[in-house]
Amino acid sequence: MNYRMLAIVAVLAVGSSVSAAFAGDTLSIEASDPETERALALHRAGNTYYNNKDYARACAAYTAAYALKQNYQIAGSLGDCELQLGRYRDGAEHIDTFIREYPPDRPPERLEQAKALLAQVRAHVVALRIDVPMSGADVLVDGRSIGKAPIAGDVYVAAGTHRIEAMLGLAFAGQTIDARAGELRTVVLVPSRKPVEKPSHAGRSNAKAVWMGVAVGVAVVGTGVGVASLLLASSRNTEREQILTRLSTLSGKPKDAVCGAETPFGKDCNRVNVLVDEKNIPRNVAIGAFMLGVTGLATSIGLGLSSEKSTTAPKVRASAFVTPMSGGISVVGHF
Repeated sequence: MNYRMLAIVAVLAVGSSVSAAFAGDTLSIEASDPETERALALHRAGNTYYNNKDYARACAAYTAAYALKQNYQIAGSLGDCELQLGRYRDGAEHIDTFIREYPPDRPPERLEQAKALLAQVRAHVVALRIDVPMSGADVLVDGRSIGKAPIAGDVYVAAGTHRIEAMLGLAFAGQTIDARAGELRTVVLVPSRKPVEKPSHAGRSNAKAVWMGVAVGVAVVGTGVGVASLLLASSRNTEREQILTRLSTLSGKPKDAVCGAETPFGKDCNRVNVLVDEKNIPRNVAIGAFMLGVTGLATSIGLGLSSEKSTTAPKVRASAFVTPMSGGISVVGHF
């Protein structure tokens, strides 16, 4: 019993010493510009919080530093801190970045420590190796873009069910997996082009009625989505203007100058930048939706004007396309 307890204490001690090996480092980069200088200051603040075991604030400081400077040492500090909070997926991702970007002229001991730590963390997460034999394809995991193929290194997710997708133009592939913690899963996605299949036609009149119903439905849905997306984009733009007006009043500067390089309103300006993205996305969706609605309207009109004497069913080919910023349907055919 005593030997067992000693073994457990020994394992915990080894894990603790490895885990604490990355936060607290002094960065091997110089403050060559204001952005890097700010990142260094944030990292030093994170070290102070980390040493005081205030891991939540330490992670916040390291995250802000990493957003400014994509440096492998900052990634290591952030990963170490995230593991202290039990954020295994995020911690694995950042420790993996530390390993992949570790310079060959740095002490090899640090690299071995990182590999040992990652080996411990992998017991709590699922590692995905995503193979997409189509360079440049957008790769998404659970709807979140993780970059373009080829994907370097492993992708880490929590245990459970996940959807992995790849798309390039009209080419698309998707796969749903269910994995347990500690698994290493290889996912191969081969995009292919597959037009939407046409339904069978009992006759010209029945086919025409079906296609007109579909076209009218597309027009209504497209218009509705477009209006809703425009309203959402408008609300985000209004909020952005309100923030800029308030900052302009406080600083005495024009609205287009309050969020400069040395602005004291960092948090508000970050929100302004976020609102720009939150405005652009629904705006692009609205454009696509309205185009879809117009396509549906034009199709329904074309079907309505088509000759009843024709014995040929309407030939229509529809292909869906989706990107992280927009989407729609391409409809080609004659009636």
